[in-house]
Amino acid sequence: MSTMLDINLIRDYLIAVGCRVQYPILVNAFKKHLCHPDPIVQGKVRTQFKDFVNRLATVNVENNMKFITLRPEFRPPAPDTRQQQQHKKPALQPNNQPQHTPNGSNNHAIRHTPVRTKSITSLSKQPNDQYHLMHNSSSLQPIDTIRRRWAIEACNCNYNKLLALLRKDPKLAPCKDIINGYTALHWAAKFGNTDIIKLIAGTYSVSVNIKSSAGHTPLHVAYMYNRLEVANLLIHNYQANPNIRDHSGKKPMQYCQTTK
Repeated sequence: MSTMLDINLIRDYLIAVGCRVQYPILVNAFKKHLCHPDPIVQGKVRTQFKDFVNRLATVNVENNMKFITLRPEFRPPAPDTRQQQQHKKPALQPNNQPQHTPNGSNNHAIRHTPVRTKSITSLSKQPNDQYHLMHNSSSLQPIDTIRRRWAIEACNCNYNKLLALLRKDPKLAPCKDIINGYTALHWAAKFGNTDIIKLIAGTYSVSVNIKSSAGHTPLHVAYMYNRLEVANLLIHNYQANPNIRDHSGKKPMQYCQTTK
């Protein structure tokens, strides 16, 4: 079991679920990192987790439910507004009142409601919310429940839950998340989960050359995170194309950490 936490893993997870998630769901997603037989190590990892979350997000309490919201500066630009970013005004004025524009033209502005904000440290002391996965997550994103659940389980690389969802709806297999365009194949490549690669690319025949919003194939992602076993599986078993370039013009091997 790995105890190493990377702030980018938490950021990627928050992006994958729409930049907003209930606190217990976030904790559950990183449970494998937060639990350790050595209490000293466990304490250090939990402290690091709280620090990362505080740096990345705000913690709001709405209707007695705790939500983690990714700060705007850590969010990727929306695909249809990238060229307008330099002309946009801040979505929130210093007096904490949301910006409004005529005819709803500022649909991408971040809307804030008057809520109580707490640090993650105080939230962690609340009983029964450390590792309980709450099922009422209707406020995460205005997408249907099964697709929202798919995005979360794909990011978690939860094989059994992904399989159960696929049995209900096989069309979920190639689904991308709404922010960075990652499929379950991309997440599996990132975390080195060969079983999910075989499930999605093999059993459900999803193309291993499918691209994310940045043009990354699962092979790009595998090399980015030095998952050489996954890279070999994608190339030799599923004929992944090593010559596909992402939107920055790079081929997968150009991200390989062992390449000098």
